[in-house]
Order: sequence, then C-alpha cells, then structure tokens
Amino acid sequence: MNINASLFMQCIVFLALAGFVMKYIWPPLINAIDARRTQIAEGLAAAERANLEQAQAQDSAKILLTEAKAQATDIIGNAQKRATDSIEQSKEDAKIEGKKQIAAALDQIQLERNRATESLRKDVASLSILAASKIISQEIDEKSHAKLIDELVAQL
Repeated sequence: MNINASLFMQCIVFLALAGFVMKYIWPPLINAIDARRTQIAEGLAAAERANLEQAQAQDSAKILLTEAKAQATDIIGNAQKRATDSIEQSKEDAKIEGKKQIAAALDQIQLERNRATESLRKDVASLSILAASKIISQEIDEKSHAKLIDELVAQL
C-alpha cells in the first residue's frame, strides 16, 4: 500500500501543480504569445503595405520622370523653334533693311546724277551762249575761231 499511497500523493501533487500552472502561469504565457503573434502579424502587414507603397511610389516616380522628360523635350523643342524663327525673322528683317538701304542709295545716286546732268546742261548752255556771243561779236576767221575755241576749252 505504500506504493499506492505515494502514487496517490504524487497524483494529488501533480494535479495541484497542474491546476496552479493552468490558473496562474498558463494565461499570462498565452497572453504574451498572442500579443507577440499579433505584433508579428501587424509587422508583416505593415511590411507588405510598405512594399506596396514603395512599388506605387516607384511607379509614380517613373511616370513623373517620363512626364518631366517629355516636358523638357517639348520645352527644348519650343526653344529651338523660337530661336530658329527668331534667326529667320532677323535674317528677313536684315534683307528688307538691306534692300531699303540699297534703294535709298540708288535713289540718292539717281538724284546726284540728275543734279550733275542738270548742272552740266546749265554750264554747257551758258558756255554755248558765251561762245555764241563771242563769235557774233568778233569776225569769224580761222585764226580767231581757233583762239576762241581754245579759250572756251580752257574755261571748261
């Protein structure tokens, strides 16, 4: 009966220890494990969200970069077009201004030519009148005629 009484006492101590563990040690341990499980699950969910957000941010960055490159290309193209247009306009303006200056110079030359021609006509007319008056006032012989022509040529 010794074995039975000691076995019985061991069973009672075991059950008392199991009850004590189940009542005081097991619930905080389960709570700690559940809290840790929840914390790990939240961490994994946060990591997954962060990965998704990072992927979305990378996609957005790629789209923005593509748009920025397109805008930069457009801006550069527009600037080059404006520069080309400006150069062409300047060339056209220079051609027009050159033509105006040439036309003005030609007009000035024609005016000076007309003035010179008119002046020459007046001089020739006055010299002709002078020569005719000298010829009429003197006798016409060859010697005086040659002398008169020499005087007129000297005056010219």
